[in-house]
Order: sequence, then structure tokens, then C-alpha cells
Amino acid sequence: MSDQPMSDAPGGNSDAATGSETAMQAALDHHRQGDLVGAKTAYEAILEAEPDNAQAWQMLGLVAHQTGDAATALEKLGHAAALRPDNPDIHVNIAEVLRSEGNAEEAIAAYRRAIAIDPNAQEALTNLGLLALENQYIGEGVEALRRSAILQPDNPAVQTNLGLALREVGDFDNCLVAFARALIIAPEQIAFRQHFLDTLDGGPFIKVPDGIRRLLEDALLTEGLHHQSLVPACVAVLKREEIFQGLLSLAQDPYLNGLSAALEGGQFDTFFTDFLVRGLMTRTVVADPDFETILTALRRLVLQEGVPPQASVPMVQRHPQFVTALAMQAYATGYAWPMVPKEGTLSGILVRDTVKLLAGLDDQADIDASAWSGLMVSSCYRSMSTLVAAEKLLSGDVAGMPSFIVNLIRQQVAEPALEKEMATSIETLSGQPAPVPDNLLAGEQAVLPSPVWSTLPARQEMTLGDIMRSQIPGVDIPRFAEGPINAMVVGCRTGEAAIDLAIQHPESRIMGVDGNSANVAYAWRQAMQRGIGNTRFVVGDIADLATHDQKYHLIGAPDAVSQSADALKSLYILSGLLEDDGVLKIGMYSSSGRAAVKAAREAVAESGLKNDEEGLLAARKLIRELDTGHAARDIMTANAFYTREGCRELLFAEQESLFTVPALAATLAQAGLTFLGFQISDPVLVGHYLELFPDAQNLSDLDKWQKVESEYPDAFSSPESYGTYRLWCQKKQA
Repeated sequence: MSDQPMSDAPGGNSDAATGSETAMQAALDHHRQGDLVGAKTAYEAILEAEPDNAQAWQMLGLVAHQTGDAATALEKLGHAAALRPDNPDIHVNIAEVLRSEGNAEEAIAAYRRAIAIDPNAQEALTNLGLLALENQYIGEGVEALRRSAILQPDNPAVQTNLGLALREVGDFDNCLVAFARALIIAPEQIAFRQHFLDTLDGGPFIKVPDGIRRLLEDALLTEGLHHQSLVPACVAVLKREEIFQGLLSLAQDPYLNGLSAALEGGQFDTFFTDFLVRGLMTRTVVADPDFETILTALRRLVLQEGVPPQASVPMVQRHPQFVTALAMQAYATGYAWPMVPKEGTLSGILVRDTVKLLAGLDDQADIDASAWSGLMVSSCYRSMSTLVAAEKLLSGDVAGMPSFIVNLIRQQVAEPALEKEMATSIETLSGQPAPVPDNLLAGEQAVLPSPVWSTLPARQEMTLGDIMRSQIPGVDIPRFAEGPINAMVVGCRTGEAAIDLAIQHPESRIMGVDGNSANVAYAWRQAMQRGIGNTRFVVGDIADLATHDQKYHLIGAPDAVSQSADALKSLYILSGLLEDDGVLKIGMYSSSGRAAVKAAREAVAESGLKNDEEGLLAARKLIRELDTGHAARDIMTANAFYTREGCRELLFAEQESLFTVPALAATLAQAGLTFLGFQISDPVLVGHYLELFPDAQNLSDLDKWQKVESEYPDAFSSPESYGTYRLWCQKKQA
């Protein structure tokens, strides 16, 4: 409901008007701060001086509504409407009170009055649409929501409301478009993604509407979107197409004879030129087992075409854009894809010959087409930075090369070269020079930073208080949270979370800490290239923080606590670094949510596989080939499974702490921390909670959450946050 001052509120002379405005502003300040008693007193004082002040009557009505006095609310709002019948906000307020009292017909009439005054009244259109649908005014409801969506094209909730309405009336094509728009606006929100996927799976689609593809293709080319969150929707669209299913069928043949013949005949050329396919491959990690099956098969064939008898025109020449996209996707996974024995031998020979050829070229000599072909195919198996000196590629006319080659060079040569240079200046937590990892100095197969990423969602500047209010409603906000803060992210990996936080808090200081120097160099390079100057990245871990003497208002630890041998000790250390009332945002692994991880580790251990490069690839292959229904196969729904280092953590972690909800509660209490609430991105989880506890006043009761998890063991699992409680807690006052 609106509490904004009316632009033409009554007033007398300028001095009187100024006094009235000051009094109204003071009253509104009380109201916004939740001081309803003070606000009521202030509004009544205004009315004593100005009995015809419509805004004061309106705001008194809102106070009465907020205190549960509907009759008084309607009386006060009625006075306001009589004084200002042309003000749509007052009619919306009246409608809201009537709706809360179950008087749908009169509420609908009030919304209609508001819209008659202002046809573009967004809140009135949205609420009328929803209420009209509930009361079987189907046509009016759909039309109101359609108009609201036109007026608010960037509001994902409004687009979702329209999608739900269109689904009810059987308009599945436009329903899917509305859900796609909501998903693209806020791809990190699981609910928007699920509406799209459920409708795509359950709708009567012979083929996906063309408009959906265009929306997704454009989204993958748009900066300021979190492209990784679009992967499930994009893959779901591709899987409904005959060309994808045909490729998948042929890719599952271990000999690939049928696929080889089909490629030679150009049967799948449209797949290789598909903007949606190439956009996924160059801007995300495509976390899907079927997609990986296709890409690994195509990589094999691209490699085999270099061995006699060769294809008349090899794939690397027919579709060079696709081959470079294939190389970029392989790099993004950390080269996690499995290989057959012959493939390993052939790729080794190709890499050796390519390195030898390039090493023999003069520094000023151009790389010819044949050498480029070998380099492109080799980079599907090894990072280009390990195949050729960076200077040889970067000293030439890179700008004059095709854009797909430029993108490959940037990913695999230019950015790693910059990270190598920056690595020599990285410091530890104590300010000492950090050891430079061998893989950044040597030319052997690099241990790549993980995870690699390229895009972040656009963010508005927000205070910590704003974020806490949005993620844990009803929480008491510490005073410091309304201004600049000092924050740290422990186990920051390649810096995505720390940089995201820095963008939202440009006046704050953000430090990222990670034990992997390659990750720190990657994070520092990302921050520098984005012009973000309020971050610092250092090498260290939780144990190093035990002697750290800085204090922080906010500490984030996405995985570091659960990945430590002693989670309680780690929490003690982090708690000791918090300011009074400081806030900790952490991830703790759920015992039931990670049941598939346990099953997968048992399967890997039974096979005797070791935690080395050969063992890791074999372990991934083992999990992929387990029988359908095996408990370990669920691990393939985790995004981490599709990168080399992410999979290593899932399958070979040397130490890890798992929790039940009661154990979580006990550990937080022992560490002197108060649980504030879970970070919940999926409203289905809230639905489970309220289904079991319909009278719950908040979402911060861990005893209730224990019941939720016992009923829904995978409640805390999602592809992005597999089997992990994401929670907020606060340092208790001494």
C-alpha cells in the first residue's frame, strides 16, 4: 500500500504549508520505522490542525489496518476517499482492507475504481487480476495481469503472475513466454525456473515456441545476467528437439560409427551453428549428463579426424566456431570429461606435435591455418596456455582475428598470462608474499582455477540491512548494517561471491580469502578487469585466521566450515573475528541432503580409485555408468559434478563435517552464535514449512525445520547448493 505524500495535498500560505509538510514527514518517519503508536498520534495531530488533510486520513486508515482494526481502517480511508475521490492509491488501500476481510466483491469494485482513475495503476492491476481469477472473473483477471505485465516488463513476479493466469486458461504458448521472461529477469530464483520447466514438461508442446528460443539466445548475449542459472532452462528446450535426441542416440554408441557418418554428411550442421548451443558452451558450464555425452563424443570425432583416413573437410574447418566453443567448454570444466584409452593416446600425440610445431616458429612468424587447426583441437584437451608461449599469440594481430578465436585466446592465454603476472604479487593473510603455484609458472598441464566464471547478475547498491530484510524477514537489523561495512568471504574460491558483495556495497571493504593461489589470482584479475576497487584477495584458510586481528561486520563462509576437520573450532575462530552483533553467513553440509555424496564415495572407494587425475576421470565415469536408481547417481544433479575440482571435492574430500538440524543448532550454540534464519531461494521449501506448521509466526525455529527435513530429506538440495544449509547467524552479546 502506498504511503507516499500526495503531490497536491492541501495547504495554506507557504509557512503553514512548510509546517504541515514537516509534520507529515515526521509522522511518516514514525510509520516507516514501525512505530505505529507514534505515527497514529502524529497523524491525529495533523488532523486537529487540518481536518481536511486527506493524506492524514489515509495514513490513519493504514495504521488501523496494520493493527488489525478493519472497521476503523475503512472508516478513515472512506474519509480520505470523500476528500480525494480522484486518488487511486486510496481506493487501492480500501480494496486491500476489504480483501483481507474476505470481502472479494467489494474489493474488486474498489480496484476497478482505482483503475478507472488511473488505467496504469500497477498495484491495482496486479491485485485485481489475482483476485478476479480467484473469483472466476477469468477474462478480466487475465487482461488485468496482461496490462500489468506490459507496464512492468522487468518485474519477474508480475510476469510469473501472468504466466500462472495464462496456464489456467490453457494459453500454454504465451504462458511459457511469460515464465521465460520471469526466468531471464531473475535466473537465480529457483521458483521462476521451476515454473518454466514444469510448464515445458507438462504442456502440450509439439515444439517449443520460437519466441522462447529467441528470449534465451538474447539472454545468453546479455551482460548483467547470471548465465549459469539459465542452463537448466536452455538445456530443457534443446532436449525437446529431434536433432538433440538424434545426436544423443548416436553419441551413446561406443564406436561412434553412425555419428561419424552423420557428421560427414552434414546431418547435424544446424546443431553446430545453433546460437543457443554455442552460447551455453562459451558462457556457462553445461551441467547436464546428456549434453556431456554429446560433447565428449564430438570431441573424440574432432580428434579422430586428424588421423588418416581423414575426413575430406575436417570438422575444425567446417565448423571452427563450434570447435572453439567445444574447447572453451572443456576448459571451463577443468577438462573433466572422460576419455577412452585410444583417445588419450591420440590427444597426447596431437599435443606433442602441436607444441613442437609452434616451438619451431620464429617469434614474428604467423601461425598458419594448419597449425591453428591443431591448436584449436589440442585446446579441447589441454589449456592453450600450456601449448604455446603467450607472447607468440598475444604479440600478433589478435584484434584482426575472428571473434571466436579472440574469445578462445582471451580465455586460455590472455587471462591466464595476466593471472601468472599477478600471482607474483599475491600476499598471505599476514601480508607476506604468497608462494607462487608451480602451475602458474611452468608449462605442464595446469591445475586450473575453479570454478571459472564470466558473468555476474546486475546488482543495485544495497546495505547489509537491505539484504537481511529481504532474505530473513522480521529479523532485527544491527545498526551498523545500514552503512558501509567491513566484510570477509572465507573460502572465496575464484571470487564470485566476494565481487558480487563488493558491487552491492561499493563503500564497504571486502576481503576474499582462499587457500589456492591460482584461485586468488583469478579472483583478483576478475575484480581488476571489472574496475572494482573495494576488494582485496589473499591466500589463507580458517586455521590462518586464528591469529588474524581484524574485526568484521559480516563474514561469509560458503563451504569452508563444513570442509574443515573441526567445524566447531572453525566457527569459534570466525565468531571471534566478528564485531559485536556481527553476522555470519555460512554453508553447512546436510547429512541427509548429501546422502548421494556418501553413496558415490562408497562406490568410488570400492573400485579402489585414487585421488589423482586418472582416478578422478575414472570416478566420474564410474558414477555416470551406475545403474539407474543407484543412490549415487543423484550426485549428477549437482553443478559441482561437472567441473574437475568440484567433482574432486564431492568424491574425494579428505575431511568434511556433516550436520543434522539438531546438530546444527547445538554447534551454533556452542560457538556463541544465534540462528537468524535460512537463506531460502526456493519458495517450495517455505511451502513445506507452512504446510507442516500453518500457524508459524516466523521461519527461524530449528525444531520445526528438523521436522521439515525429516519429511523432505532433499529439502536443502539444489544444483547450485547441493545438500547444504545456507544460513544466517549472529554473534551473541557477551
